[in-house]
Amino acid sequence: MKTIIISIGMLLLFIFSASAELSVEDFGKIRALLREEISAVETRLTDRIELTEKHIKEHVAQEIGKVNIKIEEMDKRVSGRIETVDKRLDRMFTLVVALMTTVIAVVSIPMAIILFQLSRQDKKQRAQDEKIEALQQELAERNQGNIITP
Repeated sequence: MKTIIISIGMLLLFIFSASAELSVEDFGKIRALLREEISAVETRLTDRIELTEKHIKEHVAQEIGKVNIKIEEMDKRVSGRIETVDKRLDRMFTLVVALMTTVIAVVSIPMAIILFQLSRQDKKQRAQDEKIEALQQELAERNQGNIITP
């Protein structure tokens, strides 16, 4: 029973102190405390945000550096491949030109020889035709001279 009375008494003490009115000075002190806490929290948040931004910038810079290195490597690889392909194309072009020259030579030399022979034969044929024609005229003239007219 004593414990119940003592408990009730304690509760009443807390209730009366809880329902006490705050003065303007108390509100001012509470505001000052809240402002100090808020400014401390703002300072911590600002510092934290700046630190996070710094870490993000460093991370982004590192990632950009990695990407740049990869791009440079790819550029070197592509340049090397392009040079290899360019050399191969140059060789292929040279080979094609050489083959075309060979084909032209193989075809044109025999054709030139054949044309030369044909032109020689044509000259001989013309010369023979002229001789035949001259002989025919001579023969015709002789035949006219040998023919007796009645």
